[in-house]
Amino acid sequence: MAVNFAAQPRAKRHLDRRAAAIVFLLAAGAFGYWYLHYTDISDAFAEESLSARGEIVAVSDRSCSLTDYCIDDQKRVQLATVVFRDNAGRLQRAVAEFRSLGHSIGDEVDIRYLAKNPAAVIAGNSEFAQDVWTIFRVQLAIGLIITILFSIGFWLPKGMLTKY
Repeated sequence: MAVNFAAQPRAKRHLDRRAAAIVFLLAAGAFGYWYLHYTDISDAFAEESLSARGEIVAVSDRSCSLTDYCIDDQKRVQLATVVFRDNAGRLQRAVAEFRSLGHSIGDEVDIRYLAKNPAAVIAGNSEFAQDVWTIFRVQLAIGLIITILFSIGFWLPKGMLTKY
């Protein structure tokens, strides 16, 4: 194929600075939403959670995702359907996640659940879940601060932050 040296080079595409600022602002909104989400969950379980003893009636597993906080070389998270009685004596069914794969149908487990939403359960050690939520909140706060700073930096005229 012959190269046409007479053809004009294409102009480089660039993203408008204001559009980039809006993209970073939207990302900051997403970070802020998830920060508030994990804060609400953490506060709800710290203040309102109740404990119960449940029985595993179904077991499955899935691969670790970004929000699972899998430890070391852990590849799978076990999902167990747990049946338990809430504080009003009603039979409840919820799905709990376990970091270890050693649970089977018929096993009894300690769970913590929210009285307002019995489908939200933590199996085993609730302190571990609180610690994971704290780690996520710190990461989200850092992301929120960085995206807000980038949004401000792109919104201001070019070179304004570097002038003396």
